[in-house]
Amino acid sequence: MTQNSLTLAQHKTEAVLLPGKRRPKPVLFKIQGTVVKTVKAVNYLGVVIDERLTFAHHFKMVTEKAGRTTGALSRLMPNIGGPSQGKRKILSSVMQNILLYAAPIWAEAAQSKYNKTTLVRTQRKMALRIVCAYRTVSAEAALVLAGLMPIHILAQERMVLHKARGDDTTKETNREQSFKKWQSEWDNTPNASWTRRLIKDIKPWVTRRHGHLNYHTTQFLTEHGNFGVYTLRIGKTLHDLCRYCQAKDTAEHTAFRCCRWEKLRFELNLQLGEDITTENIINKMTESNSNWSSINTYLTTILRKKEKDERDARCTLLNP
Repeated sequence: MTQNSLTLAQHKTEAVLLPGKRRPKPVLFKIQGTVVKTVKAVNYLGVVIDERLTFAHHFKMVTEKAGRTTGALSRLMPNIGGPSQGKRKILSSVMQNILLYAAPIWAEAAQSKYNKTTLVRTQRKMALRIVCAYRTVSAEAALVLAGLMPIHILAQERMVLHKARGDDTTKETNREQSFKKWQSEWDNTPNASWTRRLIKDIKPWVTRRHGHLNYHTTQFLTEHGNFGVYTLRIGKTLHDLCRYCQAKDTAEHTAFRCCRWEKLRFELNLQLGEDITTENIINKMTESNSNWSSINTYLTTILRKKEKDERDARCTLLNP
């Protein structure tokens, strides 16, 4: 360094040992009379490198930073009103870029269960705001509905692309592999059973070119909302029965069976040209923009009317 007219700020210098599984004794470096002690992790160009190369310190740093950004952006994205889903997703790219900084370096470390959980926990907060979902919705369901691929899969994708720079065929093949990994995780998760029943294949849902979710449609797709099974689970009501026909009040019952919405359902089926079921509703929604609009209007209308009927019933009890 001296021969090349470079100087070193000894008081700012840090050192980290990379011993692998070994546990070496403490090592001291002396640089021009200044003693430099080894530390457990150092920040180098925005990447925190720890002695075990687990990148746990790095993930903690970036998730805290992304969490602060998400908190600030969340105030712009209330569940009711605010920007459309498309605009919300653009805002979420700020958080994504923070998390994915230098991804090719730490992509392998991100595949551990602990690191996956750390990254997805932060990503989930933004996904909930994108689709206007209740905070009780699982990360798996929120990410699929929002169309946000899990960070650990995106990181691995970027690592492969970095190694094969300039190869366009690798980019397409790599994205297909990413969707396969995401689909495998979606098929095997124990969470989001109702959402998985509706959205069996992730790719057509995520790559569609039309249709935005709103507060009420997301309630139906997650079954976290104005349904007896959910309100009973969170302790808001004492039973899970439908107020109109006394059957178990689930998202499936509300949308496809409840007698209260029979007329609206009949009109929707005429517009679609066939009866909607749990098996075909997502296919119909992704088929065309007109189908999406019709189904979205139907779901929004019945859930809004359910809310109004419950408010009226409470008012009647309070003011007989």
